[in-house]
Amino acid sequence: MATIKDVAALAGVSTGTVSNYLNKTKPVSPETAQKIDAAIKESAYRPNYLAKNLRTKQYNDIGVLLPNFEDNYYIKVLEGIEIVFRDTPYTINLALSHERKDYEISCIENFARKQICGLIVFTSTGEEWKKYYDTFTDRGIPLVLIDRKMEGLESSFVMSDNYATIYKITQELVQNGRDNIWLLTGPEAYFCESECIRGFNNGLGQGRVFTSLLTKEDAFRAIVGLSGELKSSPPDAIITTSENKAKGIIESLKFLGYSQSTIPVITLGEENWNQMTGSVAALATSRPAIKIGSTAATILIEEIENPVVESKNIFFSDTIVKENLKNFPLFAPPKRSVVHSSEPLNVLMLDTIQTHALQTIVDNFKETYGISAKITVENHQNLLNRIMEEPTSDVIMYDMPWLQSLIQNGILADLTEPTKKSNRYQELFLPRTAELFGQWNEQVYGFPFMYALQILYYRKDLFENSENRSRYRRRYRSELAPPTTWKEFNTITQFFTQHCDSVEWGTSFPAAYPECLAPEIYLRLLSFEHNSLVRNSSTNLFLNNQNVLKAYVAILRLLKYVKPDYRQANDESVVEDFFNGKTAMVITYPPFFNKVALQTNQVIKEEAIGYSAIPGGIPILGGWGLGVNSKSKRIDEAFKFIKWACMDNISAYFSVLGGFSAVQKIYQNDELAKLYPWFPLYSAAHKVAKPIVPPLTRSGEVIPPNIVDNIVCNRFYEVLERKTEVHEAIKNTQNDLASLIQG
Repeated sequence: MATIKDVAALAGVSTGTVSNYLNKTKPVSPETAQKIDAAIKESAYRPNYLAKNLRTKQYNDIGVLLPNFEDNYYIKVLEGIEIVFRDTPYTINLALSHERKDYEISCIENFARKQICGLIVFTSTGEEWKKYYDTFTDRGIPLVLIDRKMEGLESSFVMSDNYATIYKITQELVQNGRDNIWLLTGPEAYFCESECIRGFNNGLGQGRVFTSLLTKEDAFRAIVGLSGELKSSPPDAIITTSENKAKGIIESLKFLGYSQSTIPVITLGEENWNQMTGSVAALATSRPAIKIGSTAATILIEEIENPVVESKNIFFSDTIVKENLKNFPLFAPPKRSVVHSSEPLNVLMLDTIQTHALQTIVDNFKETYGISAKITVENHQNLLNRIMEEPTSDVIMYDMPWLQSLIQNGILADLTEPTKKSNRYQELFLPRTAELFGQWNEQVYGFPFMYALQILYYRKDLFENSENRSRYRRRYRSELAPPTTWKEFNTITQFFTQHCDSVEWGTSFPAAYPECLAPEIYLRLLSFEHNSLVRNSSTNLFLNNQNVLKAYVAILRLLKYVKPDYRQANDESVVEDFFNGKTAMVITYPPFFNKVALQTNQVIKEEAIGYSAIPGGIPILGGWGLGVNSKSKRIDEAFKFIKWACMDNISAYFSVLGGFSAVQKIYQNDELAKLYPWFPLYSAAHKVAKPIVPPLTRSGEVIPPNIVDNIVCNRFYEVLERKTEVHEAIKNTQNDLASLIQG
């Protein structure tokens, strides 16, 4: 490797002269500079900036903070940054925030430890300007912001003029007779997105503006959620603010049966030579992303090397091809290639987020098979009775423990023969689910539809708080962490209820009615039951008095410290308590968790909420299946519906909308794991989860599980109401179950 001495020898000058030239410490004549340049090229000399930094205590590390690499815009910006820094003494340190506040703050702190000399950033936390000021600006380290301003922070800012671009597009569409336009942007708190909204409103006068997160999944959800409006008043065009969001919008439109010839999508895009294929949208503008990146880098170098230079605000213009706008087709009804049945299939389902997710995409079934479907919902308490007493629906949704009873009562049709044609049926679903959710005596009566295991959710801020951790350690001589046993769960609940001022209660407990209380009892019985049975009868769990006593005592001790309204609390209200900041932990099924999150507009962020296996480590393997009513006159069409709803064709879309199927590849999808960080728990917990199956009478008849649950819970309610002692309640429960089995 060439040294500075080699360069000096080739140039015919001293090493000091070469050093002065390289470090700009003293001027050299043009002739000498030319000789040194030629010698550097001939010798392939590369300065050792690391050694120089160590000697002079000057650092040349540059921080670049981007949201992600999913949107090509950020990659293009990075390309522009790299071009400028390529042949300089500066080294780029790249970090991704993933639009998360905790990640961004961690990146800021890492940059500070590396003693960067400047930072280029797309911030996701504009309200954290003080953090940037204290960490960088106040120490003389310059920042250049791209697209997203931070009010209160004096720094240079570079952005494409989104206001002017969206305004021009909107005006051109209006002038061409298209005034029913939708705009889907990212969070309005981002300056670049608020500028799009301002340009849209000023260009249109009044329009439909929708906001979502910047992922393609959130864009997909947003448009699918507007499927009713798409039918009643389809827009002439949908404008969005990034290629990533455009992908989600176009996917949702295609899924619902529309094309860009009927509802064109316009997006802010990037400069590409391949204009015909550079974007998935009908029209993409050409933001000079590389130029934006190179400009930001040039400004940063200038501010590093000249600290007194004034900060700058630079806006670039997009290129818009107006002829493309003028060629947009007017809206026409989408062409259907299939002939639709006149009467819809009648589908009876549980009133849950899974069902509502399916309702939003049911038009895809009509588009695929030419068959419409009408979904009717019923709550958990009444659904079984409605199925048994009014078996008029073509398709029935049933809880897994109901399967055998429905078969014995002749309600579910035998689907063994049509299922044989689906050669992927056995390998498609998670292990055991096809059997447990839909098979009996080697015959098929239904498919797994809704899969769920309980998860412990907890507030990270409370568990990671240094004062809480110290106080817990002093009181209990152990570390505050997600509980792995029911004793630990009770202890942590007591701690947050009695010894923590930042939350009211440790947890809530659902005991309003047997459907929510029974799983709480069975969970504890399973963890105390040390057998290896795959199929656990709800009555078998009550054979061991000692295990039952442990479970009951664990619940009774817990109830001293939970939110006191447990006799009115249900599966949804305990989640509401958690989201409202009243409790530190909640054990629940993800469908309930997601339903409440969507109803209350909560954004589920991994930095705020932790996920863990439930105490005891053995969740109930639960879920719901879809079967065909044996009395239906449209069994073949009904089978098509359950195949469409349960198998893998729509499973990814279903998951994006909040539905969790039993299709195993869903839980191996990295993109979906970003949406639902607890997905890896499903794979691990599924291996140890145990189902609760209904018992049989001596004559071999299935006892409906709701009858068993009522016996167990009613006897437990007597304990809560102080009508009987624990030992007596256990004995009475066992006697009641024994009588039930005897018939």
